[in-house]
Formats: sequence, C-alpha cells, structure tokens
Amino acid sequence: MKNLIYFLLLILGGVLIASCEKQEEPLVSFGELSDIVVNGEGQFSSSVNYQGVEVPFTQYYDDTQVQLKSVKVSIENFMLESTVNSPVINGEMLSASYVKVFKVNSEVRAYITYNLSGAGHGGALVVLDLTDSENPTIIKEILFSDIDINVCEVYHAGKLMWLGGSSFKKGAVIIPVELDNKGNVTADSGSALTLDIITIKNVASVNGIKEAGDWLMITAGNSGGGTFALNFKKGYRDDGTDYFANAKFSATNGYTMGKFHASLEGGEAAKLHVYRIGLNDTENETVVPLGSLYHNVDNDADKYSGKATCFMENDSRYCYVSMGANGFVAVDIFEKVIVLQSSPKLLNHGNTNGISVDDEYIYLANGADGLVVCKKPTITYGEDPVIVEPLYVWDEDIEDASANYVTVQDEYIFVAKGTQGGLKIIKRLFD
Repeated sequence: MKNLIYFLLLILGGVLIASCEKQEEPLVSFGELSDIVVNGEGQFSSSVNYQGVEVPFTQYYDDTQVQLKSVKVSIENFMLESTVNSPVINGEMLSASYVKVFKVNSEVRAYITYNLSGAGHGGALVVLDLTDSENPTIIKEILFSDIDINVCEVYHAGKLMWLGGSSFKKGAVIIPVELDNKGNVTADSGSALTLDIITIKNVASVNGIKEAGDWLMITAGNSGGGTFALNFKKGYRDDGTDYFANAKFSATNGYTMGKFHASLEGGEAAKLHVYRIGLNDTENETVVPLGSLYHNVDNDADKYSGKATCFMENDSRYCYVSMGANGFVAVDIFEKVIVLQSSPKLLNHGNTNGISVDDEYIYLANGADGLVVCKKPTITYGEDPVIVEPLYVWDEDIEDASANYVTVQDEYIFVAKGTQGGLKIIKRLFD
C-alpha cells in the first residue's frame, strides 16, 4: 500500500497535489504489448496523394463577417500540397487524431496518430519524412489492433517518443517507442515487435502528453482523471496527481525547469490549471475559469466528452484554448484573465476541436466546419476580451472528414481529419 503525499510540481506559485488517500495498488503499472503490426518499405495501408493545388478557401465579408455560402474566393497564398490517406485496421479506416512535427538535424519528421471512430478500439502511428516537403513519404506504419492512439510526444533530445491512448483491455495507456538518430522508429518491417506499456489505474484514456522537465505531464480522463506527473527519468515514477474530471489536453511554453505547463479541464465550468515546472513552491495553483466547454452533438449525454486542445508558443504568456461549441479563447497565464475570444459567428455546425497559431494567424480545427483561419490580433487589456473574427474557412464536400486537430510548422499547416479526410498538408505562401 502506498501513501500519495503532497508533492511537486510545479504550480505558478504552488504544488501539484497528490491524493492523500491510501491506495491498495500503485497508480501506474507496467507490462508488455505484442499484438502489433509494423509496415515499412512501401507495404502500407496508408498512402500519400500529391496535389499541389490551390486551396479553395471561402472568405468572410469584412464588414459584417457573415460567411459567404455560394461564392468560392480564390486565396492565392494557401496551397494544398498533399493528403496522407488514413491507414486501415481490421477492415476499418482510422481517423487522424494528432500530428507532431519534429526536426532532427537536417531531417524533418511528422508523427501522425490515429484512432477508431465510435465505440471500438484500434489505432496507428504513421511516420512521415518531410525533408522534401513537397514530396512527403511514409517511412513506417505501426498498427495497434485494440488501442486508440490519441496523441504523441517526442523527447526533445530525440531517440524516444511516447504514444498516449485508450486500450480496450487496460484503459489509459502510455507506450514508449524508440527512435534512431534520424527520428525513425527503430523496429523493422515485419519484425516481431514487443513494446512496453504503462497503464494508469482507473482512467479510461490518455488525451495529452507533454515533456516538462524530468516529467511526462499526462492529461487523462474523463471521470477519474486529471493531470499525472510521471518521472520518466526515474522509471516513470508517480510523482503526483492533480485530480479533476474532464481532463482534455495540456500545453507548455517550454520543456525545461521553470517554464509553465497548462492543463485543460472541460465541462460546464471549464478551467485552465497552470503549473510551474519543477518548482517546489507551496503557494497556490493558478486556476483560470473559462466558461462552458461542451460540444454540439446528437446525443446530449456526450456533450462534455468531445475533443478539446490548448496551445502555447515557446516562452509565451498566452495559452490558446479550443472550447468546442464556444469557439476558442486565449488566456494570459500571468494575469489570469481571458484576453481573446472568438466571435459568435465563428461556427456553423461544427465545434472547435484544435487550435494553433503562428506570427500572423490563428488556425482552428472546427470539426464539421473544417479549417478556419483568423487574423491574429493585437492583444489589449480592457474590461472585455478582444473579439476575434473569422477570416477564411475551408472544408471538403465529403462525409467523415471533420477537422480534429491542427498544428503549424514554419510555412506548413497540418490538419488531422476524420476517416475520409486523412492528414492535409497545406503550404502558406508568405507575402
């Protein structure tokens, strides 16, 4: 039996509180996973289509911000370079859930995770070579027959990544995967691959993983979840937990000690929990109220279980949060206030599932509404947040292609979509 003590981590003036209750079993358990298929050398169930065509964005009126419904406006500075078609497992096509772009010296890799839509379980990891960005190629494909792979993180020093997901048998799991010095998965195609698997007790799904100092900060939920600090340099030791329901995702403004980590709590009274990485300060945790985070869904019982993410740029004080049916907000984590809020006209039928930013734009994965681009405004501190209006929107006229996640890297936008949509790679042609 084990006493979880008040420990660590890392709060903006505080510590991450672990439960004081005795547990009959450790929070984290370890095992092995061998029911895996590794494809390589062209033997993939996924594929790449090379398009290199103008993206037919629809523009919003400047004066009223009402979306044009009938006229497609040519936006010459965005090009659809490629589509990575989703892999198939057990006869079912998977849905792209997340993408992480990582540079290894002169090599550029994209790690795409996939899960099975609906109640079943099945997932994949696809490793994409983006070194020749106009001609991406698939290097490796790993299929998991009964595990949804929701997210991944790559160790800043390379040679290791972590997959997070939901196992039909085990619940919330983290799977370490070795990489070589070029960022490639070391397992050979067709080899008998056995991976370690780390299970978090009594939690259904890992929704987010962030490297933060010596720890992996794991957001897992929905019920029984929260933020879990696992010390990966000490054998994934459980160093503390901040328990809350509807744990969605997390973001950091850097991975080193002293930087900041933010975890998103969904629900009717959503919150952003902000921690300081590695500081053992016993003051208060920063918690910023966000309002209601729910999704437009057919079944009202599922309104709080949809996907939501958050994003921080390196060394930034601003955390951008997707809010489902309520669009997005941006939070100043130092002042503890919402500084940006999306216009009520942002969404039509969809939900804001993912968010990313660069120097000029805010990019939104708006589910059934597709990809929406907003001009990044100047942040001012008035009585109310600055309202951000939509600028462009792009969607495909096909079923099962909702936008689940978006990230940007240099001039490229990566949009993870539902089964028929796959991963879209869009190039922004800077002015």
